[in-house]
Amino acid sequence: MYKHKLIRKLLGKLNIITVFVITAMLASGTTIYVLASDVSQFSQVISAGTWSADFVDASGVTVGSPGVTMTGITFSFDTQDANGQIGTDTQRIRANNPTATAGWSVTIGTTNTLLWQNGGSTENFDFNDTDGYTDGAGDTDSVGGQMTINPSTGTRGGWPDNTACPVTEITLGSSSSFVEGSTDNITIISASGSAPTGCRWHFIGAADNITQKIPASQVADTYTLDLTVTIGS
Repeated sequence: MYKHKLIRKLLGKLNIITVFVITAMLASGTTIYVLASDVSQFSQVISAGTWSADFVDASGVTVGSPGVTMTGITFSFDTQDANGQIGTDTQRIRANNPTATAGWSVTIGTTNTLLWQNGGSTENFDFNDTDGYTDGAGDTDSVGGQMTINPSTGTRGGWPDNTACPVTEITLGSSSSFVEGSTDNITIISASGSAPTGCRWHFIGAADNITQKIPASQVADTYTLDLTVTIGS
């Protein structure tokens, strides 16, 4: 009992002494350091991201310089067709949707009025003429030619598989031809408003799902055309 009373007295005196010491330190302008918690709160923000579309190989690695090679043809005094394939096993079109918005469409096309360009002559040909092989009155150039893409013959798949990202709400586009001013973009694949979010899907086209009409007597040369794959609502 006596020891407990003595301890309480000593603590009481100690508190009084502490108060005097702090008061004295404040009066003298001495800085008093107060130790805070030793727990540091970390903060990490992960944003939802945005839609994107690109070309990937079978492992899902982005293809640096994707391209489509059309079938070779020879000079002809008659009109003819060249064929190609967009969306192959090694160059799949992949749609990425990390957002909370379900509906989207992947399209291919251009906002510019352009032609198939060659490396030598100036006799290029068109890809979006209403009259097909010959020049029509509804566009801004003076050459014929038209490209048709048919995504409906291709296949669609979830990434990494159809279980994680089902394809029940993913639709292949229908066969369409480019027409300047009215069909500048062709839908390859699209998702309904009920499709899963936070998923990725790919498109692999069937052989010859591209047809290009070539005008008669087209100059022999190597021709190229740049079209862009985009994704949007």
